[in-house]
Amino acid sequence: MVRDALKVMKTTLDKVKGMVEFFHKSARATEKLKSTQCQIDMPELRLKQDCATRWNSTLYMLKRVLESKDAIISTLALINAHIDALDQEEWEALQETCTVLEPFEQVTVEISSERENYKTVACLLDCFEFSDRHNSENLAEELLRVTKEWDIENKVACCVSDNAANITKAIKLLKWTHYPCLVHTIHLMVRDALKVMKTTLDKVKGMVEFFHKSARATEKLKSTQCQMDMPELRLKQDCATRWNSTLYMLKRVLESKDAIISTLALINAHIDALDQEEWEALQETCTVLEPFEQVTVEISSERENYKTVACLLDCFEFSDRHNSENLAEELLRVTKEWDIENKVACCVSDNAANITKAIKLLKWTHYPCLVHTIHLMVRDALKVMKTTLDKVKGMVELFHKSARATEKLKSTQCQMDIPELRLKQDCATRWNSTLYMLKRVLESKDAIISTLALINTHIDALDQEEWEALQETCTVLEPFEQVTVEISSESSDEDLTFNANTCPVMATQDEIKNEEENLSSDLREWSKQQVKYWVCNVVGLDLKFANLLYDQDINGSSLALLEKCDLIDLGVTLGPAKVLINSRDAQLERSIGLLPVSQTVSHCKPYPFYRYHDSHRYVENTILDVIESGPSDFIEPCHEYKGFNNTPDEYKMTKFTDEVVRFAAACMNSRTNGTIHFGIGDMPEFTHGQVLGIYVADKEAYENALKHAINGHFEHKHVGAVTLCIKPTRFVGVLNKDTTSSEKCVIEVDIVPESTICETDMYHTYSLDTRKTKKKAKGKEPDQGEKQLKQFFVRDGGSSRNLLAPTTSAKPMVDYNTFENKLTQLVQLRKQAEDKQLKSVRSSVQGSKLSQMITGGSQSLDKSHFEQYVVVANKSHSIQLESLRFVIELNPVAVLDFDPESERDGLQKYIGARSAVNIHLPVEYKITEAVEDIASKLQLTRNTSWVFCNGRVDGEVPSDIDTWLMDKGASVRDVISFLCRKDMLPNKRYLVVFLLLSTVGEHSDPLLETFSIFRQELKGIEQILCICENENAFTCWKDLIKARYGIDISGRCIYQLSFAEIDGTILSLLSENRKACRFLPCGGGSKVLLEKKVEGSLSALDVLCVNQCEGGNGDMATIEENFYKGGKVSWWNFFFSEQPGCTPFIKRDKFDFIVNTVIPDLRSWRKVCASFNLQHVTGCGGTTLAKHILWNLKNDFRCAVLKDHHSDMAATAVQVVKLLTFGYNELPPQIPVLLMIDGFVDTDMVSDLQQCIEQQCVKAKIQSTSPKVIILNCMRLESEEQTETTVEDVFIGNKLSDNEQRLFEQKLVEIEKTYKNAETFYGFMIMKKNFLPEYIQSVARNTLKGFNISQKNAQLIAVLVLLDVYCKGASLSVSLCEDFLGSQPKPFCRTDAKWTDVFGKFSTLINSDIVEAEVRYTAVKMIHSSISWHCLQELTTTYKVQRSEIANLLLNTDTFFECTQGKRKLTEAVHDMLVKRRHTNNDEDSQFSPLIQDIKKESPGVEEIVLNNAAKRFEKDAFLRQVLARYYLKDNNFKEAKFWASEAKCILRDNSYIADTTAQVIKRELKNAIYTDKEVPIKSEKLNVLLKMAVSATDAFNVAQDLAKKESLKRLKKELTIAISIHQLA
Repeated sequence: MVRDALKVMKTTLDKVKGMVEFFHKSARATEKLKSTQCQIDMPELRLKQDCATRWNSTLYMLKRVLESKDAIISTLALINAHIDALDQEEWEALQETCTVLEPFEQVTVEISSERENYKTVACLLDCFEFSDRHNSENLAEELLRVTKEWDIENKVACCVSDNAANITKAIKLLKWTHYPCLVHTIHLMVRDALKVMKTTLDKVKGMVEFFHKSARATEKLKSTQCQMDMPELRLKQDCATRWNSTLYMLKRVLESKDAIISTLALINAHIDALDQEEWEALQETCTVLEPFEQVTVEISSERENYKTVACLLDCFEFSDRHNSENLAEELLRVTKEWDIENKVACCVSDNAANITKAIKLLKWTHYPCLVHTIHLMVRDALKVMKTTLDKVKGMVELFHKSARATEKLKSTQCQMDIPELRLKQDCATRWNSTLYMLKRVLESKDAIISTLALINTHIDALDQEEWEALQETCTVLEPFEQVTVEISSESSDEDLTFNANTCPVMATQDEIKNEEENLSSDLREWSKQQVKYWVCNVVGLDLKFANLLYDQDINGSSLALLEKCDLIDLGVTLGPAKVLINSRDAQLERSIGLLPVSQTVSHCKPYPFYRYHDSHRYVENTILDVIESGPSDFIEPCHEYKGFNNTPDEYKMTKFTDEVVRFAAACMNSRTNGTIHFGIGDMPEFTHGQVLGIYVADKEAYENALKHAINGHFEHKHVGAVTLCIKPTRFVGVLNKDTTSSEKCVIEVDIVPESTICETDMYHTYSLDTRKTKKKAKGKEPDQGEKQLKQFFVRDGGSSRNLLAPTTSAKPMVDYNTFENKLTQLVQLRKQAEDKQLKSVRSSVQGSKLSQMITGGSQSLDKSHFEQYVVVANKSHSIQLESLRFVIELNPVAVLDFDPESERDGLQKYIGARSAVNIHLPVEYKITEAVEDIASKLQLTRNTSWVFCNGRVDGEVPSDIDTWLMDKGASVRDVISFLCRKDMLPNKRYLVVFLLLSTVGEHSDPLLETFSIFRQELKGIEQILCICENENAFTCWKDLIKARYGIDISGRCIYQLSFAEIDGTILSLLSENRKACRFLPCGGGSKVLLEKKVEGSLSALDVLCVNQCEGGNGDMATIEENFYKGGKVSWWNFFFSEQPGCTPFIKRDKFDFIVNTVIPDLRSWRKVCASFNLQHVTGCGGTTLAKHILWNLKNDFRCAVLKDHHSDMAATAVQVVKLLTFGYNELPPQIPVLLMIDGFVDTDMVSDLQQCIEQQCVKAKIQSTSPKVIILNCMRLESEEQTETTVEDVFIGNKLSDNEQRLFEQKLVEIEKTYKNAETFYGFMIMKKNFLPEYIQSVARNTLKGFNISQKNAQLIAVLVLLDVYCKGASLSVSLCEDFLGSQPKPFCRTDAKWTDVFGKFSTLINSDIVEAEVRYTAVKMIHSSISWHCLQELTTTYKVQRSEIANLLLNTDTFFECTQGKRKLTEAVHDMLVKRRHTNNDEDSQFSPLIQDIKKESPGVEEIVLNNAAKRFEKDAFLRQVLARYYLKDNNFKEAKFWASEAKCILRDNSYIADTTAQVIKRELKNAIYTDKEVPIKSEKLNVLLKMAVSATDAFNVAQDLAKKESLKRLKKELTIAISIHQLA
């Protein structure tokens, strides 16, 4: 009503709207308006815009305009805005309008506010972990399950979700009304809009990140803000999932603009600064985003009917004194940052005096925490029985400290049939921990009394009265405990200031958060809650292990005392126990000030002793997990660390040699192995064992200096032995945290004092008097009487001690003499230790285990159960690379490489130089389009996809271990999810190989996360194989996986073999043929080696080499059997037929004609590329003949087969010319290429390929007077009518000549001698019987006997039959068949079963073949087209299964069209059999496809259902809609015909055939209208209608004619362009 009334003043309202919109769009105008309002003393009011769906928004707009009338008029005049201004009458009209509308507004508000009877209730129906793939089908299934459980599946009014495609489609599948989340929609909209200023935003983010990372910059910014009299505001970072966080970041940056600019200039920061335009752009951006922010906040704050939400406003380290003034200041600062200082309704805290007073100072309403109040009350009450409680605490502490007492207590509990309960200790900050302690003591009362009596301990025992008092105390405290637990676990629908659901004890949420996130630097001060938090969130163990410690009241003090056995007793398994103890020890080191608290400690193993070719490297700032030590068992090396980083360069060499000499002498005298490390830190400056690394310019200088030092410091008679004991200097590389090289190294020297070398010698060293050395340093010459000091070093704990050091002792030589007396015993012990070590010879069966696992049990890579391999590798070492040849032979579909330097000097460089690889980044695997299109772009399965998962040196920046998950984890998950799709790689027939080239030692290592993702995607570890560098690497890997995921990976690991042994083992699984080199002919009997990398680059071609199959041991029986049953011929079949004792391969009559006539004639043509067609009826052996010709001519031509006829023509031409010219080194090629193509539907495609090859030859400057490429086009014919054979067209029919029949008879004799099941070789037998219909019919009838269409395998065979009859050679992928049949393959070989067994008795009618498409896959198809035809006749006649029934089954089953493997080929096949017409002389037969014609004859009318189902299945197929239009047109159903013709035209507007159909519909309708009323005189109205129809028809035909001309011109232009380009290049 109001809206209609306002129409009378539309012109005025439009002016107002334009004015308001102008101010909203112009930041300059808005600022000027604010300034004007301020100058004329008006409130700064922002103009409001109206909303079309809310009439009162117009009223609010008018009111606001009237309130700011003077400021608006003045501002518009000042800025000279070009908008229509309001005159005085219009301003008065606005005033009157507002007055009139006021009552309507009051009524509207009154009605809208009557909501007492309405209340929105939010209920959580379910919450669960969803481990399946998050696709739409799975989500829809889970949503439906939940609604069914609550019996509301038919009551869902609508469903609100975010805009993600998967959940949106899921709701659509359920046919629920879907409303997208408005806030999320705004988020997406603003996020996309902000992309236009990405460069500026990136600069801002970089600037903010710089201040957050640099403490110095932050302090300088604060100081500058203070100097400029600006508030000290901390810069805010944005969050990718909250668009308004970007606004807050920009606002804060603008508020501190001057301080930021000044600070960056002062500290000379190397970041991109913003120019003036960018600062102004930021200001305008904030102005534009302000309304979106208001809407977002308004929507998000509508919470009248929702729970209060707890938000963490800030979390920071508070280093000042915790007095009330400081606390109040910080609380006020936080509320000001969030602009809520005047909105605090109340503040809840504990009862501490400082925080209570702080809140009072702020004049906020204070509510004390109820749980904390109960705690204080109970604690005070318990003071009356302090003496008794102290006795109980002493008793419990005794049992906790004494292992003997604990064991005795357990034994007593067992004897008394009491549960084995561990006593609990109380915690001072949790009153109910005292109650739990008392309850546990009372439960074990008798056992405790008995145990204390038995072990006769000296502690105060409790008397009977005290035991009774304890019982009464527990009874009294029980209600308090119930109240405490009830409050702490409160989760009702009422609003709570704090949600305590997650708090397992009595602390409020803020108390818990402070405890958890503000862990003390001293571990011993932690509460048990903090211990639990640390175990879960810092160590990264499972929550169940944290709960075990929590239940036993393990606080920081008790954690420091725990040993591994204690954890195992608690139920912590071995792997997590070791990780926990290791992390605890590192934390203890930090606790005593050895490391900064902020520094994350990671441990690593030392370089393997007395080895020089190991790939081990250190990571900077990790900690060696061995300590400096003395002799242990003589063989286990002792260690000594030297930081070496503060030593001046001029003294480094002296320092190095002196330390090595001293350490070596000590080890040799003590007869113990040892390693001294330079570049490893020690206390107090560094953590003990901290990897520092040093820069070494001249490594040889260290070795030379050490040799010189040995001669100078040891007695001459011992120099030879010392030289043998001191091993060559080793330089171990040091990596950065992101695994890139730091250019530093650790210098190590191993000492091995073998008993046969040292015998009973004592090794003294000599050094100049240090005082004299100092004089030398000052420039004074030494005296002639200068003496050398004799020293004798031994290992004493973690250091070397000189037994001859000057001493004031009365007996200075006692230690030396004692050592001398025990030397013989020491020598003997050393010898025994060496003998013991020699006896421990390794015995392993891991070689055979590797062979079994890498092949899935087949023991041969040629016949491996696994069709594909995926390799995951980390940082490699140069010494490993030559032992990784097996990676090339595995030909992995993908390598996930975590070494950012791999391309420069790692695995990728090594493999890439020897094999063709495609380099990718993880972002390329994100599903942004059809999966098959992504696979095609990536060229997946054609060449190895090399995915850099942690950046590249010359590309994406690598991340360190701690940040990788945040930076790159999600994109790597996309890669793995993409590869593990069932329709991408063959289900259960690919193996993931983790190649651990370096040790994985940290729980945050990316490889662990990668392992977890693969394990989830593969639903287990059966398809995972881990190859470890050594046993140390294996142990670390196994323990980390055990700790994080609770599984034992040992059974899937190889770790006792060196990489050389692994390489040899895997390569030995190759046949001789695969190991052999392959050669191409060069003419005149010469050959050239075809390198693997070159062959890999010819990914579109199957190249036939001159030595194809030679030296091979292919499974002759299996290959021949597959061929005779109807499978495609392979090169092996020709090879086997040439072996001694075998009859030659059957030579068809046309063979000699093609070889001796056609090809020689083509070679005389004067064009660079010639072709001829081998036309054949499906199933008559045309493809086999073509391959036989290639095999026969492989020495005279470079032969190849095009793998996929959908391959890009230009790319194929490049590869053909590369094959032609390879090995000639710019010389003209001597012999041509013979290229076989199969599957091209018409000769135009062949012509296009010819033109592309000719163009490429011209580019390659190949000049020739005869063809350099001959194309053999294997072309299937629909008709069996024989065509005339010419040089360019050779025909093969389905009738054998007498000579061919004789050859087949001879071959059958050989087959029957070799194979017992020759009668099932239907492919061979059909041809041998000359395609006899009676034989084929009997095969079909016998095999289909008992056919039942309700069975899955019967349905699948029916679909295959229908496809093969109406689209020759059509197939289905094996993965699709397995999904349809619901069969699950196993990830290993089964010798007793084949995958075809799932077809049951129909398995003899099908065969498999490898198909090259977007991805390489195995497909299944019928063995022969004639078998398919007779099977279809049998199904329709005997079993009454109509064609329409099979067609509808195919079209209505989603499974057939969801699998990526073969999806394009299947879609094309189904399209062709529904659309493609057979052109015959009979017009009736050619109106529709043969399938539709046959369905129409078989069951008239049902063809309409089939066509409509097809239209639903293929929503974007214009030609199917054209067929439907023609179908309805035939029956004069013009309404439906026009509808489908229009649908087709909408999809394909520029197609002349579609346009012609539209015209034909109008023409037919016109003729029908005239014919229907031909006996009745035409009236003027009717004539008018008919004339309009005639005009429409004419226009439609004109459009069709114009489109046909355009298409013709386009084709002609293309041909002319190609011809001209060839001419120009020539």
